[in-house]
Amino acid sequence: MKENHKKRMLVVDDEYPVLLAYKQLFKGEKIDVDISDNLGSADKFLNNNLYDVVISDLELTEAKDKEGLSIIRKAREVNPESLLIVVTAYGNKAIKDMLFEAGANYYYEKPLSVGTIKKVLAGAGIIH
Repeated sequence: MKENHKKRMLVVDDEYPVLLAYKQLFKGEKIDVDISDNLGSADKFLNNNLYDVVISDLELTEAKDKEGLSIIRKAREVNPESLLIVVTAYGNKAIKDMLFEAGANYYYEKPLSVGTIKKVLAGAGIIH
């Protein structure tokens, strides 16, 4: 990825306050943050933009369909260089392994601290 371009982040979560928190958290950084609360709009964002980082919740509906897995696969397909982070409240080793096989770089169980996210993004050169 080019170092000089403005960074782009997609955050996908079914909880709107979480999405707003991410937008606010990175407001001062040189990064555009797109937010999505469902698989359909996440797919549209991924089809129309290249993201430096994608942060996705694993489950976006009451059906517990693990939509985050589809998002990670799609994000990896459209941009193999993206940093892919999955956050879930419903994790276990089998799910973790499945997500890493799908292309996730990081897997965290909720609650996830702001410090952890910032450390990962700074380490990847996404933020400073």
